[in-house]
Amino acid sequence: MRRKIFSIRIDPEVWKAAREKGLNISRICENALKQGSSARGRWRNRRFSFGAAAGI
Repeated sequence: MRRKIFSIRIDPEVWKAAREKGLNISRICENALKQGSSARGRWRNRRFSFGAAAGI
């Protein structure tokens, strides 16, 4: 899959520290977004299941 180029705003000190440690900022952001979206999906599914079980 081809990657999309975009920009984000980040604290310069955070960016500098990540770069000094050799961290791949793009990969970290991508993984965080994947985790966040899957966690949100799990939360929605639980809420829906509870509502269905409660007759809501």
